Amino acid sequence: MRLYLKILLVFISIFISFLIFIVFLLYNFPYESLIKRANYYLKREADVSLEADKVKYRLPTIWYIDSLILNLPSNYGKVSLARVKIKLKIINFSQLKGFEVLMKNISLDGNSPVKANLSSIDLRGKFIISMLKDDPFKGIKNVALSIGNGRVKSIEYSGFKITDFKIHAISIELFNKDDK
Repeated sequence: MRLYLKILLVFISIFISFLIFIVFLLYNFPYESLIKRANYYLKREADVSLEADKVKYRLPTIWYIDSLILNLPSNYGKVSLARVKIKLKIINFSQLKGFEVLMKNISLDGNSPVKANLSSIDLRGKFIISMLKDDPFKGIKNVALSIGNGRVKSIEYSGFKITDFKIHAISIELFNKDDK
C-alpha cells in the first residue's frame, strides 16, 4: 500500500510541476513578438500593417489586447479595435479550426467612403474565422461577424451622416466560393 501511495505522490508532484511550468511559460511569453511576426507576414503578403498595445493572457487560450490597429493598403484606411479578446480553438474534433475575436470598441476611418464609430458602451461583437486544419492560411472556409446590443455613434457615407442609434443584432457570414 505504501508503494502505491508513493507512486501516486510522485505523479501528483509531476503534474503540479507541469502546471506551474505552463503558467510560468504563458505569463512570460513574448506576445508582442508574436504581433510583430504577424505584422511582418501581413506586410509581405497583403501590404497591411498591424499594431497592438498591451497583449496579455487570461487563460491559456484567451488573450486580451488593449488596442489593435490594422492599417489597410494604399492608405485606404485603418480599422481600430479597442479592448479585444481573442479566443483560440486549439483542440477541436471537427475538420475546421479557427479563432474568434470579441470586440468592445470598433472604429473605421481613412479614405474609404464609409466612416463609422461604434461606441464602447454596449457593443458586443464576435468575429470568427474557420480554417481547414491541413492548410490554415490558404483554406479559409468562412468568416462570420455578429454584433449584438451595439450603440453606433456615427456613420458617414457620401455626405449623409447618421448619428447615435442602437443595433440590436447584426450577423454577416461569408463563405469561400470554391467550397460547395
